Amino acid sequence: MNPSPTALPERLCVAFYGSLRPGFGAQELLGIAGRLRRLGPGRIDGTLVDCGEYPALVDGPGRIVADIHVAEDRTVLATLDAYEDCHPGRPEDSLYRREWRPVDGPVPHAWVYVYNRDPRGLPVIPGGDWARHRPGPGRPDVSPR
Repeated sequence: MNPSPTALPERLCVAFYGSLRPGFGAQELLGIAGRLRRLGPGRIDGTLVDCGEYPALVDGPGRIVADIHVAEDRTVLATLDAYEDCHPGRPEDSLYRREWRPVDGPVPHAWVYVYNRDPRGLPVIPGGDWARHRPGPGRPDVSPR
């Protein structure tokens, strides 16, 4: 059973929509898998685009499929920032911005990494689900047939 949102540490919830979702291997690669606890599925407002090896959330119509986690402490957020090329306080130098946004899920808000470049020309991922679009290592192909 998941704790109530009020019992969670303030501002340590993160919504993952791409390679950081379970089964893609990025959490293990970064050494943070044991320092995150999955709270459940969620949805984020926005459009998901395909950047090739990774997806990006951009402002726009739609809903994006996500997995909501709570981090053990702020050092996990620093590791995530480095992975996402996010430099708080220097958005002009960042590939992604980390923003505190509303989510539909087990908590009302979570940190979300938002693409900080011009998305024009990038293909939109139908349904906003990276796992369906591009199954990860060890993940079954769940794309519609």
